[in-house]
Amino acid sequence: MSAHKKIVLLGAGHAHLHVIRHWQRAQAPNAELIVVSPRESQIYSGMLPGLMGGTYKPSQCELPVARVIKNSPATWIQSTARHIDMAKQVVVLENGRHLSFDTLSIDIGSTMDPDELDKRMPGAGEHAMRIRPIDDFAQQWPATLASLRAHPHSIAVVGAGAAGVETVLAVAKALAASKTQAGLTLIAGARGLMHTYSPRAKRLAAMWLKRAGVQVIEQRCVGLSADTLSLHGGLRLQCDLAILTTGGHAPKLLAQSGLSLNDHGYIRVNEYGQSHSHPNVFAAGDVSANTPYPHPRSGVYAVRAGPPLLVNLIASANSTALTAYKPPTRTLNLLNLGNGRALATWGRWAACSRVFWWWKNAIDKGFIAKQLTTMPQKTAGKVGGKQAA
Repeated sequence: MSAHKKIVLLGAGHAHLHVIRHWQRAQAPNAELIVVSPRESQIYSGMLPGLMGGTYKPSQCELPVARVIKNSPATWIQSTARHIDMAKQVVVLENGRHLSFDTLSIDIGSTMDPDELDKRMPGAGEHAMRIRPIDDFAQQWPATLASLRAHPHSIAVVGAGAAGVETVLAVAKALAASKTQAGLTLIAGARGLMHTYSPRAKRLAAMWLKRAGVQVIEQRCVGLSADTLSLHGGLRLQCDLAILTTGGHAPKLLAQSGLSLNDHGYIRVNEYGQSHSHPNVFAAGDVSANTPYPHPRSGVYAVRAGPPLLVNLIASANSTALTAYKPPTRTLNLLNLGNGRALATWGRWAACSRVFWWWKNAIDKGFIAKQLTTMPQKTAGKVGGKQAA
């Protein structure tokens, strides 16, 4: 019989939620599963634009972390990590507690660090509203929207990937619902609108942005003040509210962890989702950098990482061979256009339709509902429970 092993899941991202939900069916009787996560619930990123635009209430967009853990054999420590010490194999929590582990899995997502933002856009840390952390943004949004409706502003969304397009269209929908007139600008940067997507997807996005009254500027933001946005080349725009949807940053606690990181500070993992430097560490979602099979950081890939991560955590607990996983090269992406339609993309193919919005809505609601489904118990007894940090 193998020795008892302590498996710590740091964070409750999409991949970890899958592991937690399915763990009671795992063939790993000598493994203890511990989850470290600060929130009882968290906003599902795929539904954030719908929440901003008024399609959903907050309760409809919440991933019920506490309930998922309660319905599983896992022990919950409601806290966040302050430091990872790989030399001692401990996670240091915010209250100073040292949590030891045999296997560690990290799924804490990315963040938007004010200091890092200020290096590229001086003033951004102080004067801009950041889309991440998503839960913080979602909490701030109702008051922000009320202010916009009371005093119409010039609004700029900085970053024109999928998140930027969905965000600015969600703002447009929210303001249109109250017949509020405001200037809307999308700062697309030198690479332009949705630069990682196909030409057809870009054309369709540009068409719907124009119909929503959004001006697209393909220049880079180089600075922000309380009421001004400065662009590369000297152009300055009035901007009463700037929302940043640019790429995230790796969490700072990784920098001194001793884990092998890429140039941007993300954890380098192999085809098993396993750290290059520490075989007993796994990483999934935005915090990881898959070196054999690079792919965009998106919720689609984060969700798909759950099943192979579960397989390999069980294998790690039982000291058996790991299973390689190759993420798909193409994924279906559905972008909320804020007008009852969604933009669907698959490789170079793209199309807009109300049917695609219905499909996206069904997928997102189904994902939330699935988290509340109690998995069949493999054994009668429940192990663990909530534990205060």
